[in-house]
Amino acid sequence: MSIRNKRRRRGVTTVEMAIVLPIFLGLLFSFIEISRLAFAVNSTQVALIKATRFLSLKESVVEDGEEAAVSYLTRMGFDENDITITVSPSIITDVTPEVTLNIQLNMQPLPYVIERSLTRSRE
Repeated sequence: MSIRNKRRRRGVTTVEMAIVLPIFLGLLFSFIEISRLAFAVNSTQVALIKATRFLSLKESVVEDGEEAAVSYLTRMGFDENDITITVSPSIITDVTPEVTLNIQLNMQPLPYVIERSLTRSRE
């Protein structure tokens, strides 16, 4: 290559990088956020299964299920203040046929809210 051609091509790499880098970084951060969201959805589902397992046992109380769900989600790295749990019925007796647990997880600071519920019959 002659000296003239080298001088003309001097800024080509910089321009190409300026075009490609934002696209690459956008894709990279999108994959990271999608992975975080998938992890949160899966963690919420596992917490539901664990908590409803406690609530389906005889002599269980609502607090057992709530504590199981919150405990699991906090171990997975979620903030306890971002977790909302509701159990229906609010009082479980020996004749309660089934329980429903609802978990709402706020993905702060992002605007994602994951809400899952599961109904399980009691033994």
